[in-house]
Amino acid sequence: MQTLASRQGNLAKRRSHVGDAKPGFRMEIGGKDVTPLVNSFSGTYAASGGSSTMEIEVQRGSLSRVQGQMCRLFVGYGDPDSYVEYFTGKIEEPKSNPFSRTDTATVYGPYAEMGEPASMMEDVDYSGWTVEQVMLDLGERSNQNPRFLEVRGGRVEVIDQDIVAAETAPYEVASSITDAMNFVLSDRPKYRRLVMPRPRPGSTGRAKATYTPDDVQSEEDFTIEPLNAVLYAKVIVMRRADDGSYPVWREAAVANRGVLLKPPPNHVFWVTDYPGTNAQAGDKAAQEAMWLSRVAWSWHLQDIALNPDLLLYDSVYLEREAEGVHETYVALLEDDITFGGDNSGSLTMSVGGTAILIDSRPVEKTYKPKATTGIFRLSPPPEPEPILWSSSLKWDELGDLTWDEA
Repeated sequence: MQTLASRQGNLAKRRSHVGDAKPGFRMEIGGKDVTPLVNSFSGTYAASGGSSTMEIEVQRGSLSRVQGQMCRLFVGYGDPDSYVEYFTGKIEEPKSNPFSRTDTATVYGPYAEMGEPASMMEDVDYSGWTVEQVMLDLGERSNQNPRFLEVRGGRVEVIDQDIVAAETAPYEVASSITDAMNFVLSDRPKYRRLVMPRPRPGSTGRAKATYTPDDVQSEEDFTIEPLNAVLYAKVIVMRRADDGSYPVWREAAVANRGVLLKPPPNHVFWVTDYPGTNAQAGDKAAQEAMWLSRVAWSWHLQDIALNPDLLLYDSVYLEREAEGVHETYVALLEDDITFGGDNSGSLTMSVGGTAILIDSRPVEKTYKPKATTGIFRLSPPPEPEPILWSSSLKWDELGDLTWDEA
């Protein structure tokens, strides 16, 4: 059976399956290849705050005089010349362990480098600045190259932002302002940084890969569970002023499709202290209401083959069969991405986030001949079974997943 995901993501699916190709990695420190000296590595692309770190263990004496040098990890399958850069950061805290005869160090990505002990050095009022302007200024204060910063949709104006104290770390300011504006931060390979509006499943372009239970070691490593068990009647986005008035107040009803028992009107999803304008609040309320009207799912894949194409806020397809029904989900990577490898050839990652069900239909049955009085004959073919549910899914010109809300 050709499913929705297989029709739209065949190329992505092939890229996620490495077959018999041998996994491998290459590590460089200060431009020098240290791969033969590496025992193991493990890292995290953190969803909360967007920073990234990696722990490395190497043979003793390999990390002398490397404090502050750039560490680059390349991973791939098959030909080493095809390995791609997956993690980049600066080495901090190198230590020698005389008992295990190894050296260890922590590698910090660019957003982590903007944290303490760095500081603003002066009080700053960012009111009236755009998100893009704030991030460029914070990068300059942290000696970050502006060419390595990607800002999507960052021309939104920051409103009612408190004055930032001189002793505050630039990373703390970036995290606070983007969180209030419903933006997210993310470290990327090649020491790059990303700032973008918080996405929803299906809003970050076409899926990069398709995963099924066949891609994990056990059933417990492939989980999809209901997420939003609470039903809301409406969304209210607001900001209260010091005098008790509401300069920002917008509402949007939640459709709750497929629900027989409607929630009472006082079941409200609140977004308080919203820093934007009324127009922005209206868009925010509509987006949240649309999201809450659909059943959301949480998902997690444990210890799958490391796919260097997958980064935070990318999309993948998930396919599974449950109780005779084949289900397809579009899933967003918005939980921490953890990864690791060692000199034995292991190269794995664990990913997760939220998903929405986009296709559900009965599994096609295989009909075998029936025997009657020693003569074989085929049973008559059954009537076609109806699709249980399928969204009117389509991709817009920007590559975003959309559907008919009617």
